[in-house]
Amino acid sequence: MTIKNISTFLQHFPAIEPPILLSVEEITTYSRENKPFSQGIVWEVFIPFESQYSDEQLVEFIPCFSLPSDSRMHILVYYRGDLFINEYHLLTMNTKGTIIDKKAIAGTFLVKDKLIRYVASIDKDGLIQVVIGSDEGSRNFYNPFNSKTITYEIAPDGTIILSSNTN
Repeated sequence: MTIKNISTFLQHFPAIEPPILLSVEEITTYSRENKPFSQGIVWEVFIPFESQYSDEQLVEFIPCFSLPSDSRMHILVYYRGDLFINEYHLLTMNTKGTIIDKKAIAGTFLVKDKLIRYVASIDKDGLIQVVIGSDEGSRNFYNPFNSKTITYEIAPDGTIILSSNTN
């Protein structure tokens, strides 16, 4: 998929230097400070590749920021929120607006009675460390021993891959 008016689309994503933390709390800042997407952009860009979207759902897309990258690609983060899934997505695209890859890197969602939360930390080297945990069905208790950590990085071709550079 290629975004037709790439320069207009990119204006929604202010450049931010890492380190960056992405959790549920930060979305209020991004939604307040960043220019919202028009309905045209939502229907042209996001709806075609958001597999969980259906016409009955109320889905919101909020631009967050762009990360430093070389001249071959753009690295963007946006927020997708609906009634059951709220996620930050990492999106890579080439300079012509062709989407290379997309990965959910932080957010919350329900699986049966369990609330799954994942938080991302993006460091200065571009590594994205994601901590995933669950409340095991008890909203009053969170066991950190149920958490796991994975690390992603962006390959030179723009794909988002599991990293071998774990801490």
